[in-house]
Amino acid sequence: MSYLYVTAVLGMTITEKIKTPIKIGNDIYLTNDSSHFAKHISPEQYLSIGTLEGGYLFNDNPVIYAKMPTKNIDESHAHIVNFMRDCLAFLHSLWILEDNSVNVELGFAVSGKTGHVHSNSLAYHYWTCEGKKKELSISPSHLMQLYDEFGSKFGGMAVGSEPNYTMQSRETDRINIGVNFLQQARSTPDLGFKIASYCSFFESVLSTTNVELSHQMAERAAFYLRVKPAERLEIYKDLKQAYSVRSKVVHGDFISKKDMSKLGEIAKKCDSTARELLVAYLQDEEFSSAINDSSNELLDKFFLYKIFGLNTLDA
Repeated sequence: MSYLYVTAVLGMTITEKIKTPIKIGNDIYLTNDSSHFAKHISPEQYLSIGTLEGGYLFNDNPVIYAKMPTKNIDESHAHIVNFMRDCLAFLHSLWILEDNSVNVELGFAVSGKTGHVHSNSLAYHYWTCEGKKKELSISPSHLMQLYDEFGSKFGGMAVGSEPNYTMQSRETDRINIGVNFLQQARSTPDLGFKIASYCSFFESVLSTTNVELSHQMAERAAFYLRVKPAERLEIYKDLKQAYSVRSKVVHGDFISKKDMSKLGEIAKKCDSTARELLVAYLQDEEFSSAINDSSNELLDKFFLYKIFGLNTLDA
C-alpha cells in the first residue's frame, strides 16, 4: 500500500511551468503542474481535502509531494509529520538563498488503496526578518541548483528521534540547537523576540562560556566573517546592539520609542549575519568540525586562531 503526501507552498512564485518534478529531499518533489500528482487523488478524496485547499493544489500552484510505501494508517500518521518536517527543511534552504516568507501550512496523507485521507500541520509560520510578507520569485533551474548546493544538507527530524522535554540537552548538538532558535526567529513577526532568537542562534554556534557573552559573540563573528578591520568593527557593533535588545526582551524591560525605530534594521543585520554563519558551517569544514566537536576546546581554539590571524588550527 502507498500514500500520497502533499502540501501547498505559499508565498513562492515559480517563473515557469516545471516539466519534470524537482527533487528537494529524499523521494520528495516540488512541482507547479498538478498533473504530476492529481491522478493519485480521487474525487471523493478531493472533497475530503476541501475545496479551498484542493482548489489551490489543483490550480498549478507550487506544491510539494511524495509517494511513499505505507503499511497502515498508523504509519501514515508518522509519515505525514516526517514529510512536513522535510518540507520545512526545504524552506530553510530557500532562506539560505534570500530572506523570504515562504510557508507550508496543511499537509495531506492520501491512501491509494483505502480512500483514507487525513491532514496535519506544524507550528511554524515564517515571516521576513522585518516581520513582513514577501513573495519569492524563483526559476526551476535555480531550484535545482539550490538543492544540489544546499538542499541535500538539510533534513527534518524523524518522528521518534525528538529529544525528551527540550532541545537544550547534551544529546542535541550545537548546530541543531542553533537552527531551532533560527526557526523561532523566522516564525515570529515580533521584532524584539525575533532579535532575541537570532542572538540565541549566535550563542549556540559561537559561544563557549557565559563570561562576557555579548562581547565574545560579537568578536568571534566579526573576526571570522570579515578581514578588513573597519568591517569587523561594523559587525561587532551591530551584534552588540542586537544583544542589547535581546537583554531587554528576555528580562521584560521596555524598548524606548527611539530604539523601536531601529529594530527593523537590527533584525535585518542579524538575519544576514545568521545566514553567513550557517553557509560557513555548510561550506567550511574546519568551522563545522569545531562546532560539531563534543567539547568546547576545539571551537575555542578555532576562534582564538582567527582572532590572532592564524589561518589554520595546525599553525
